[in-house]
Amino acid sequence: MEVRTIDKDELNSLLDLNEDHFNDVKSKRINPGKLQETFVAFANSDGGDLYIGIEDKTETGERVVGF
Repeated sequence: MEVRTIDKDELNSLLDLNEDHFNDVKSKRINPGKLQETFVAFANSDGGDLYIGIEDKTETGERVVGF
């Protein structure tokens, strides 16, 4: 697996991302069953980008809680 460090501009783009049926962010604490629902929804549609380890915009404080 390739690991890459992102710069501040890329991070800000991810944090400003509007969630829709093509883009979604999930906490690393998500229940695996709930995460599977997102995978299935993407698989049954046109796909999309899923970012795990980013808290929802409603969270206060640090939103990037990676692994």
